[in-house]
Amino acid sequence: MLQDPAKAAVVASCAAVGAYNLLKTTAGLLGSFNRHFLRGTYDMYARYGDAEKKSYSVVTGGSDGIGLELCMQTAAMGFNICIIGRNEEKMLRALKKIKDSYPKVETMHIVFDFNKYFTIDDYDSIIAKALKDIDIAMLFLNAGWAQAGSFAKISQEATEQ
Repeated sequence: MLQDPAKAAVVASCAAVGAYNLLKTTAGLLGSFNRHFLRGTYDMYARYGDAEKKSYSVVTGGSDGIGLELCMQTAAMGFNICIIGRNEEKMLRALKKIKDSYPKVETMHIVFDFNKYFTIDDYDSIIAKALKDIDIAMLFLNAGWAQAGSFAKISQEATEQ
């Protein structure tokens, strides 16, 4: 054992810090294991949907990629699907894929190019008019573009694209 009380205090402090870090790491690992492996799936339709109103999941840019996967997953939960995008042919193909996988799901689409329309009046006259009679339970804003670099260095022309 340590004879010097100062050294014993240092060793005890280090042991306490080590024990705290070990407990904190163990709690984090157990929480992660619970979230990913033990806990059941969350019923989004029970929380946000309404069978009487035929709730919709509205996805901008839902004709392919991440947007299409959002459509597929929310359709699997029981939500009806509305895709907003600029390419009607791609949207119709995506909606057919959804309908083939989930025949009970209702689908609709809105042709809207976010690069051409910027004003609230544009959104109101095209999107709001088409969506006014449906119950929107979920809205995924997936359409857009990305520009790498500092925002201050992006030119006005690039911003307006």
